[in-house]
Amino acid sequence: WEENRKMQRQWMEESGVKNVRVEIDWEATEYPNREFDWQYLDIIVNGLKAKDINVQGMLFQHQENPFGSCNPPDETVITANALSADETYLDAWVRFVDAVAKRYGDKVDSWIIHNEYHNYPTCNSLRGMTIPQYKTLVIESSKAIKSVDSDAIVVYGGFSANVPSSRLDELFNGDVLNHVDAFAIHPYLSGNYETPETAPRYYENYQSFIEDIKTKISIPIWSTEIMYDELSENGHINEALRSKYLLRYFVLVILNFLST
Repeated sequence: WEENRKMQRQWMEESGVKNVRVEIDWEATEYPNREFDWQYLDIIVNGLKAKDINVQGMLFQHQENPFGSCNPPDETVITANALSADETYLDAWVRFVDAVAKRYGDKVDSWIIHNEYHNYPTCNSLRGMTIPQYKTLVIESSKAIKSVDSDAIVVYGGFSANVPSSRLDELFNGDVLNHVDAFAIHPYLSGNYETPETAPRYYENYQSFIEDIKTKISIPIWSTEIMYDELSENGHINEALRSKYLLRYFVLVILNFLST
């Protein structure tokens, strides 16, 4: 296992990779007795930093949390005693974030709180969390991270490029933008209806929308996840075509949005 990881890091270094997102799954990190297992993350994070590769830590709950299922979907899922008699879901989550930040704060270059949770308002991994509750989770997570490292970069998102404006409006109103330093989007390209030349319009749409609602706050747009959809009307596209499309997309982003 470790030899495979060494080989992957070597490939990344030789390819010129400068940034890697590391998934930090709550359930895989903390045990029900509130003890943490850092072995896997230590190997990954320390190995990347040894190669001078920037690390983005993605804090998320993949499915269950370490303490089993939360309450059924309702309005109190993050504030009720969903886990134990003495700890709410929000309390337990913030304790997890604090522990991770204290261990890797000097090695992780930016943090992202969950991943595309706004896209799945009823999925199992969200456990009924509403958008206001999600924003509360982001705000409290940011406070925990910045209490360890005041210069930490906290990223809001990522957001897929087809989120309706009504949901974006709810995601960005209120105080949440005062606690994040960037927001991430995932402009996936579909073989059915997109070419790389159409993708940058997503940046324009998002940036225009954010300019309307952020008032005096200025945060950059990050693209943290992208691929060319492998399905098309004629079946699977091959790796060579996907690579060409991705290269064209990256060039377009550099030409049009380097200042962003």
